[in-house]
Amino acid sequence: YKDNIMHGQGTFTWGKDTEWEGDKYIGEYKDSKQNGQGTYIHSNGDKYIGEFKDDKRHGQGTLTFADGSKFIGKFKDGYHQQGTFTTEINGIDLISWDDTGLITEFKVFIRPLQGVNLIHKLMQQMLENFKNVS
Repeated sequence: YKDNIMHGQGTFTWGKDTEWEGDKYIGEYKDSKQNGQGTYIHSNGDKYIGEFKDDKRHGQGTLTFADGSKFIGKFKDGYHQQGTFTTEINGIDLISWDDTGLITEFKVFIRPLQGVNLIHKLMQQMLENFKNVS
């Protein structure tokens, strides 16, 4: 703390009866906001490691979902901008978004049909998770 506000390195865990109950942030604070490098661990097992600005994902980061799938890329104002999505299936998807969070480019590398079907399911889950995460 500095002048009675969170400033510098720290750890914060949200308590009961909050929207973020059980979530944990470990990292840098400036003016009581997550700013700089940090790790945010969601109570559902999802984990983001990367840059923050004004309490939002902003800059380069890695979002690893509880199911093992992973998004590595750029974030802006809490939203994913451009990066790579991988799953436990052998393959990589390249995804780009605009400033409003809409997908502008989506490249899927060829996989066996079984893998493609699972990717569709996992991508749908990932996009639903992004709706619930800032």
